[in-house]
Amino acid sequence: MRTFNFVFIFALISFFSIFNSNTAIAQEIDGNFYYRITTMWQGADKALDVINDGKNNQIHLAKTGNYSGQFWKFTSLGNGYYRMTTMFQGDEKSLDVVNDGKNTKLHLAKTGNYSGQYWKLTPQGNGYYRMTTMFQGEGKSFDVINDGKNNRVHLAKTGNYSGQFIKLTKLTAVKKPAAKVVNGESTVEVKFGRNGGNLGVFKQEGNTKTWKEIGEKSGSSTFTFTETHRDEWSVYLHDKSRNVYIQLDLHTKKVMYSAGNTTKTPLYEILAAK
Repeated sequence: MRTFNFVFIFALISFFSIFNSNTAIAQEIDGNFYYRITTMWQGADKALDVINDGKNNQIHLAKTGNYSGQFWKFTSLGNGYYRMTTMFQGDEKSLDVVNDGKNTKLHLAKTGNYSGQYWKLTPQGNGYYRMTTMFQGEGKSFDVINDGKNNRVHLAKTGNYSGQFIKLTKLTAVKKPAAKVVNGESTVEVKFGRNGGNLGVFKQEGNTKTWKEIGEKSGSSTFTFTETHRDEWSVYLHDKSRNVYIQLDLHTKKVMYSAGNTTKTPLYEILAAK
């Protein structure tokens, strides 16, 4: 009985050691960086790339180089799955499985909530991974077709094949998209108030020249304006029925008011704009 307990405990400790080791390796995949994807079989000289043919949907192994189609980003989707996109085609196209009944062909497809775009990377030791999908499960793995040229890739029956052992090489950081600058030329909505308190919003109606002033308390339109022009910092509005002019000045963060030919004076503070 003591021998059994010792063996059981030793096996349990070993299991958790392996589990924790694999988990630590998996956590090294950083969604803020691009990676080069190569295989044990073809080595570092061939990397997963997008065929630049105008459609730019097909993938293969190509001579390793500084090409944006070889820069792959892994975006965590939870539960150990990742979305795989490239610098070349951006987040709008993801690595996917062609749903044709055989379900072994791979391509880039429009990004969506499809199980063929959910990729699991399972550590295999020595820095290698196995790549499988939620769609086809662990019974089919990313592999290289052994046809002499050894450039084409697909899903194949999972096995101990060097073409299924994937290595990720960390490359450059993913550039964050520049924050959109909101100014007089781009704004479509301006929130206003006094002493920091919100009183309402000036809001453009779609892609028209019509703006509505909407009160915070009433939630309904109070006045309607026509946009006369814009510059880098301001939007200029006119209410013909009252002959009132409004300047939404995003530079000084003030709503300027004038009636007829009177001098403009501050009416509200601008609290936010988008």
